[in-house]
Amino acid sequence: MLTALVKMMLNSASRIARECQRRIGLPDLPWMNHTGDGFILVFHGSLGSPAALLFASLYREAAKEIFDPYNREVETLLPDNRLSKLDWGMGIHDGGAMPFPYQDVDGKQRVGFIGSALNLASRVEATTKDHTFHVICTSSACKRLYDAIKPANRSQAKNYFTPLGKHKLRGIESPVALFGCKTHLHQYLKAEILDSY
Repeated sequence: MLTALVKMMLNSASRIARECQRRIGLPDLPWMNHTGDGFILVFHGSLGSPAALLFASLYREAAKEIFDPYNREVETLLPDNRLSKLDWGMGIHDGGAMPFPYQDVDGKQRVGFIGSALNLASRVEATTKDHTFHVICTSSACKRLYDAIKPANRSQAKNYFTPLGKHKLRGIESPVALFGCKTHLHQYLKAEILDSY
């Protein structure tokens, strides 16, 4: 049952990532890597953060359809189950991720990404367990989004983010300012960003 759930998560993520790449007009598909019960996405270019925030907002809708039936089924099968319901979280950061080529076990040449930005995004994701937000991002991701919006409309964009203060993240020296992303951000992005590209 869990394997099927992970497969649904990944298929949904892959479909939504392609849609975001097409809708925002990024030249390349985002890089995606499956790691256990999660995945990492890297969107390229100056519109990478808006694409990632669009992805997160759309994925929120899809995740509900994936997780709700699973949690109901577990509750039916195990009514005395004291385990918490399965849930998900996403951390978004805008920063340098370095590409590197490598040869996979099947002999194909592939590209991977390394860098502190990936580590920071992972640490940000971990904070979703302490908040009511499924999606949390850093100030650099918010800034990239604001930069992509016409100046007259930037103040409205701020309504979709709740400041969560500075957090000390494991393995990160300085505290990081975090923002909780509210629902329906994709509808705002469609009106303010996507229609202008």
